[in-house]
Amino acid sequence: MNKKIIKIITVSLLESLIIVLVFFWVSFGISPGSIVKYFVAQVGSEIGVSVSVPPNPFNQLAQQLEEKEISLLEKEKELEQKEAELSEKNISEGENRFLFLILGGGILLVLILIILNFYLDYRKKGNQ
Repeated sequence: MNKKIIKIITVSLLESLIIVLVFFWVSFGISPGSIVKYFVAQVGSEIGVSVSVPPNPFNQLAQQLEEKEISLLEKEKELEQKEAELSEKNISEGENRFLFLILGGGILLVLILIILNFYLDYRKKGNQ
């Protein structure tokens, strides 16, 4: 009887542990792999292992290329910001042109209707 109760308790504890792990995995993106990486990083930081390569022309060239790439990426971001500002300005100018055309067309339509009204009034008076 005791073994059966211990088995039930053990199985229920394992099931609850699995449920908690799945909950953390789904809600926080914590997976067993990330937990292992965390503990390995903690152990590595406690041990204090560091590895370095002595400077050579290839390392220096690679470092210069990385610095150049970073500076080019920064310039690219600046250019994208400037392009966005210019496109917003061009869009607003385009909207102004469109509104101007609509307004001009409306005024022209009103003038045509006024002239048509005068013409029809003139014909009506002439027929009477």
